[in-house]
Amino acid sequence: MRNPLLSVVMPVYNAACFLEQSVKSILGQTFGDFEFIIIDDGSTDGSLEILQFFKEKDRRVLICSQSHQGIAPARNQGSRLARGRYVAVMDADDISMPDRFQRQVYFLENNPEIALVGGAITMIDEKGKYIRQVVYPIRIDEIKRNLLIYNCISQPTVMMRKKVFEKLGGYRRCFDPAEDYDLWLRMSEQYPLANLPETLLHYRCHLGQISQRKLEAQSLGILTALCAARLRRGRVADGLDKQRTITPEVLKRLGITEEMVNSAFVATSLSWAELALESGDVTNARFIMDRALTNRGGYALSDALNNRIRIIVPKINLQVK
Repeated sequence: MRNPLLSVVMPVYNAACFLEQSVKSILGQTFGDFEFIIIDDGSTDGSLEILQFFKEKDRRVLICSQSHQGIAPARNQGSRLARGRYVAVMDADDISMPDRFQRQVYFLENNPEIALVGGAITMIDEKGKYIRQVVYPIRIDEIKRNLLIYNCISQPTVMMRKKVFEKLGGYRRCFDPAEDYDLWLRMSEQYPLANLPETLLHYRCHLGQISQRKLEAQSLGILTALCAARLRRGRVADGLDKQRTITPEVLKRLGITEEMVNSAFVATSLSWAELALESGDVTNARFIMDRALTNRGGYALSDALNNRIRIIVPKINLQVK
């Protein structure tokens, strides 16, 4: 049996509300030479039953069920099962544009030096309402430079060469939920990466589910990924391949201080608050910023962060102490 050119990997954990729309956006692609590997990561909301329905209708759908292990292990498991030359990332609540795979496969086939290609996104809320358009850098040098500042590659738009993914060891669990940023940084150290200017996906933002715990985990993962990359730039291994969590020992070894952690938390919270405000959710924006400024530990913030805070505070009617 001939292997497909492309393997699509999608982890699913309790995503029944949006799953049908997401799966249909993959099965309706104009490019059809793919297998659709879906990792059910211990769902309890009926997601598996929805997936079984699609499996019976389309033989490209392959389902692997496992106990809940988290996003990074689920993505790695799907990629291990992949038989394609390329691996496309997909999330269970997003919507891929019909020509996404056709554009990306064509690009990778004609640019063999490129390890990964992403693209622009349209952000939507839980109801599918438009929030904003996000276009990322497309020049290789701009992507490499900007990755050392922020994550300029949207994970659910990514298609990458499987051999490169395997060579780098896949996603590293301790960076969850910023496991993608860590992988892009490591990949960019050895290969050129690219973005297409076209919108490839509708990215669903769950603004009502943003908790302080999630913000802390995301900001810590981003900060640790950046500091680990800086360490590797000095030709020192970061030693995080088998690390399951980010411990105080890891932070100390990477030179990450409590002040840096607090600043990263405020920066991440501010980005989400700005997004909530743009979507019209003033209440949630106020809640996120109140938590961020209340729990910052009294540390000084950069001028850039303070300027952004001064802009958003009056818009959300927040009383800053």
